[in-house]
Order: sequence, then C-alpha cells, then structure tokens
Amino acid sequence: MRVSLEHIAFNYDKDLSKTGSFHLRRNETQIVRIPEWRRECCSNPDCAPAGYVIANLPEVLSIQASFVCDDPKVSSVYIQALEPADGTNMLGHVAAKEVELIKGRADLVPFDLPVAQTRIKAGGIGVRNIKWKWQFSKNAKSWKEFQTTQHRVYTVLEMPSCPWEPRSDNASNIHVPWTDVLDYACEWAAGVKENTDVAATKVTNSLYGLGKKKLVRYGGGASYAHDRFDCTSFLQLLRGEIGNGPTLNCDDCATVVSTFSNVVGCDLSQAGMGDVFITHPILLLGAEEWEWCSTSFSRHEVAWKGNGGLTDPLFDACLQVDGDRKPAGTDPHHKPVQPANLVFFSSRDKRSYKFCLVAQGKCNPKHDKIRRKFGPGHLGQRIITDENFLKALKEHYKFPEWKNSPHSKSRSFKAVSFSDFQRLGNAFDGWNEEAFEQYEADGFSDIIKVLIKRGLNQTRELVEITAFEIEAVERATELLLQLLGQFERLEFQRMEAPVGDVSFVNPDAGTVLFKRGGSVISIRSVGTQPTEVMLMAVDINDFLAHPYRNITNKEEK
Repeated sequence: MRVSLEHIAFNYDKDLSKTGSFHLRRNETQIVRIPEWRRECCSNPDCAPAGYVIANLPEVLSIQASFVCDDPKVSSVYIQALEPADGTNMLGHVAAKEVELIKGRADLVPFDLPVAQTRIKAGGIGVRNIKWKWQFSKNAKSWKEFQTTQHRVYTVLEMPSCPWEPRSDNASNIHVPWTDVLDYACEWAAGVKENTDVAATKVTNSLYGLGKKKLVRYGGGASYAHDRFDCTSFLQLLRGEIGNGPTLNCDDCATVVSTFSNVVGCDLSQAGMGDVFITHPILLLGAEEWEWCSTSFSRHEVAWKGNGGLTDPLFDACLQVDGDRKPAGTDPHHKPVQPANLVFFSSRDKRSYKFCLVAQGKCNPKHDKIRRKFGPGHLGQRIITDENFLKALKEHYKFPEWKNSPHSKSRSFKAVSFSDFQRLGNAFDGWNEEAFEQYEADGFSDIIKVLIKRGLNQTRELVEITAFEIEAVERATELLLQLLGQFERLEFQRMEAPVGDVSFVNPDAGTVLFKRGGSVISIRSVGTQPTEVMLMAVDINDFLAHPYRNITNKEEK
C-alpha cells in the first residue's frame, strides 16, 4: 500500500482567531495560494509559507492535510509527521490521527500541533524553516515514512497594521503582507517576544546599520518614498540589486522603518517636523564623520507612534544624534545615539529627540501622519500644500527674484530616449541605461525617469534623471520650487550662470535642478560613490535649447 500527501493548509479558516494565522502574498506580483503546500510545490521551504500572530494563537494550533491511498479498499489509515531529532522545528510534530478514506482519498483533515503554541511564544518574532517527515500506519504501531515537506514559518507579535491588510484574502490586493518583506523584518526584529517598541527599535537599528556596511548612504531627495512606497525596488536593493539606487533620505527611512515594523505588529506612521531649523552635530546614514551645526533642514520625517505629537515616541533611521546631554557643536565629544523609541520633546529630559537634534530654528511636529501605500513613483510626486513651509522655501531660495524669469524655448522630450542624450556631448560617455519609466499625470505632457549606470559596478556610480514636461508653461517655476522642497536639507545654491532659465546645485554638485521653458529637470547622483552631474545638466539643457535641430552624432558637430 502507498500513501501520498496532496495538500497542507495552515491558514484554512476565515476566522483567523481559530488558526492564529494571517493572509500572505509573496510580493507585489505573486500570491500565496491556500492550501499553502501542494503536491506540485518545489522542495524549497519558501514555496509553502505560513504566518502566525503570537498575540492571537489558539491554545492548540492545527493544520489541515489531504491524502491519497493507492488501495481504494482501505477504509482508514493513521497519519503523523515527526520533526527532526534535534527538536528545532518551530511547530513541533504533527499529532497522530486516524484518517478515514473514501475510495482511497481523504480531503482536508485537521491535525493538531501540540507544542507549536509554546514554541512560538518562546521564540518570539522570527522566520524559520521547518521540516516534517510524514508517516502512515495501519495499526498506529508500525510506521512507514512516505513524504518529507518543508515550510517557512513567520511569527509576528501582533496582527500586521496599515498599510498592511492581513485579513484580506483578495488575490488582487497588493497590501496583503509580503513574505519578501517578512524575510527581512522578521530577521531584523528576531527574538522579540512581547514589546512592539523593542521590535521597532531593532528594525530602526538594522536599517541604519546598512549604512555602516556601506550598502546605503544618505541622499537629500527620496528614492523610494514619494506619494507611494516603491517597496518592490527597495527589496531589490536589499537583495544586492540596483533598485532605485542606494541613497535614502528621511522619507525613505521613515517609510521603511514604519512599513517593516508594522508587518511584525507595530503601529507606526510617517510624520514630519519643521519648518526650518539647524541641527546639532549628527551622524547621517552611511557617514563616518559628524555633520557639524551648519546642517540646515527645512523639514524632517520619521516613523512616529500615536498622533506624531510632542510626547509621542519616534524612530529615526536616517541619522544618529549626540546623546551625551551636551549636543552643541562646540563640544568635541560625542555619544552616538540612535533615535529609537525617543519622545520628541520633554522639557525635563535632555535625552529627548528635539533637545539632541535641534540647535536653533523652528522644529515642531506637523501632525501630518501618513502610511504610504505601495507602488512606483518619481521625485516631486508629493505636492507640498503647507503654506508656512512654502513661504519659508520662497524666502530661503529668494523665489520672487526668479519666478518671473523669461521662458526660453524648449524642445519636447516626448518619445526621446537616453541614447539621444548620449549623442549630445561627452558627459554621458561610458554611461548606460539601467531602467526607464514613464508616468502619466494631470497637467503634464510627459514625465520620464531614467536610471543610468557607469561601467559594471553594481551601485557605485548611478544617476537618476527625472524630466517633467508641463502643459502650462507658467507652472514650471512653481514645480521647481516644489522639487526644492522635496529635499530636506536647505543646501541648494542658485547658479549665477544658469543652466536653463533658473537652476540650482547642491554643494557637492551631485544634484542639479533646473527649468527651461515648460521643462523641469532633476539630475541626482544616487550611487554609493558620489558623482558630479553638472556636465550632464549642461548637455541636457543643450538638448532642450534647440527645439528644431535634429540630434547628430558628436563627431558631426
């Protein structure tokens, strides 16, 4: 007689409290079907995942499994599954049970996991691979092994919170928790058994730690967090691919910390502070040297609990502050402290976030908390509506002096490819297109974003070019101001010999923003090795400046 396993279901009941489970999908494009294990599954554990909420576990966990017997005359058979001898299986063994067969088949039958609850609670947050050796017997005494299955088990403290939607079984819902995110979040917060604040702290420390490993670095503009969170591209970066590049700003860090913390049961939002302030010495993400008190922020965003208010704790993976209670730049000694589970402000605590961060200027909570949904985006997609912030930007960048600049003629870049830029000058020699995206938006004729890479190095020299073509030319100047506001540091200088009508460059010439007619261009160095982009800006401006000239090879110029 032969017995074979057909299916195993972990999350088999719509009443999730009966299983302690929650719904999963693999990533933005791939779903997890139920039953999670099927006979056609590959042998890798991640092909059959299960997710459990520690706070919602029933007293005895159970699964369901179905079987086929090649002898249709057999009316019942005993089934069990053993764990490896080392006892490291998070779910333990599958208790033996007599299974009734009808014409050689048994549809999904419940099986108890007697030690699973105890082990999950003892292990806390984690991601673990398990193995079961399935056996059958005619008399519950003499057992024969017939199958081995492997599974990946995710354990989180509380039910994942927004933007995650763990109770949804809709296959088209991309906010069902992703196993690709859980792989990292459960590892970063591994072992936490009760306190969600500890879990969020570990996630914060892990993200900032990527900077110490030189995998990411601070960049003024967001690469992944615009009006939506490009989580798919960020996961590519974590896997050692290019993604949108390794530069992260405060929006990116706040979004990653809150989203990855919330999938293990925390309840954080992204929220801002500002309007214009100068910091005490800080260690920005990926930096080895302290930034002194000349660092000027127009705004800053963090992952925040509660309403994002004065006394609410926050988590900031974008920087470290000086926690020696003497944060002034005149003090040569610094104690690096990661702002994790710190209250924003307490008049009696010299370790509160605001005391450690702000040297002078206005910095208060904005109460603008959000939780970004998933999807790709481009720089400038979040529209700044805060009138006080816009007023501060206009004053700092002397907006009245350049808002009425003449509108030069500009060619359309619709249907233009990166290869067209390469024909214009030497700035793009040795660079190749890595990714190209085109967007549609009201009020724009076209929006394109291209990521280019020099040579074969994975993320060392990368440049992101975003080009906006605006239907109403007079709006181009307003858009340029909006783009400047997307960068949290007030570090741009207006160029005396402008590229285009009006142009701005940051101190290391790693970012140039300019407008020409109805076109607004952002050029940013987003690799681990900073790259000057001024010559690229000059070439692109030259391209836009000749609306009636055909593009020719450099040799023909």
